[in-house]
Amino acid sequence: MSSKEMSYNERYAFLLDLLDDDKFIQKKYVGAEIPNYICAFPPEDVSSYNDMLENLAKTLTRKGRKVLKVNVYEIMIEMLKDSGDFEDYLEEPSLTHKNIMEDFEGVLDNDTEFAPKVASIINESAPDLVLMNGIGEAYPFIRIHTLLEKLPTLLNRLVPIVVFYPGNYDKVTGSSALQLFGKLEHKNYYRAFNIFTEVR
Repeated sequence: MSSKEMSYNERYAFLLDLLDDDKFIQKKYVGAEIPNYICAFPPEDVSSYNDMLENLAKTLTRKGRKVLKVNVYEIMIEMLKDSGDFEDYLEEPSLTHKNIMEDFEGVLDNDTEFAPKVASIINESAPDLVLMNGIGEAYPFIRIHTLLEKLPTLLNRLVPIVVFYPGNYDKVTGSSALQLFGKLEHKNYYRAFNIFTEVR
């Protein structure tokens, strides 16, 4: 059965079993590769998959796993607020998309600001695994492929990172393409595994 044929409940059961597997936690399924995983789902089901993430985290925690939830959007908003005048900025009626992108570019620069912030959160928690969401909400300020590319260079130790991704991650055809919302242009990213088809 392909991942697209799996029901929501079947996906939940699959993920719960996999994420509680010692081999998964110890990165034995990926060998020397970076343990980044994409859990792609239909964008219209984002609320249900956010609930799935929460339920997985609660259940795995009860089973003794140290799980860190990382919401990319919430971190982004926190950083923007910390930069000052965020609320006043949003009330400015003359803002354009270009203005917003340019003004926030420095605060959210992936190499110097955002990825180091996420890495510090992970390093401080020292979890067994990371469940990451908020990807669609943070677009276009945060691009998940650039975050995943940078994080391994900043982490004290590599831990499995499972990204709940509202869109497609096609590695069956060899394109290894991330496509947010199933509509935006493909972003080639080869350093992550499709969690439903490439792990066991």
